[in-house]
Amino acid sequence: MPVKGDVFWIQFKRVTPPDDSETYDRRPVVVLRASGENVMVGMITTKDYTERGAVKITPEDYAVRGTREIHYFRPDRVTTDHADWLEEFVGRLKPSKINECIEAVCSLLKS
Repeated sequence: MPVKGDVFWIQFKRVTPPDDSETYDRRPVVVLRASGENVMVGMITTKDYTERGAVKITPEDYAVRGTREIHYFRPDRVTTDHADWLEEFVGRLKPSKINECIEAVCSLLKS
């Protein structure tokens, strides 16, 4: 069962206007909250979005496993999904880093 701070790969559904065609993108996400079968996740990317409030995640920010790349958590790209949609486990962020990600979401909502 996923816990707050876990990073997984997930399939994101993208609907493209004008014909509403559907495509899927495989992306890494960080679990912000896990409650039963539902998880609130936020997208992470290798593109630097820090000027838009993204949180930089370095390899040193992982408490368990992780990646060798620098990623950026995007507080403007948060969704709730079923835990079964989570695919491959990547790692687990340190508590200080996941708290920074959650604070970025809260700050965005307050603005």
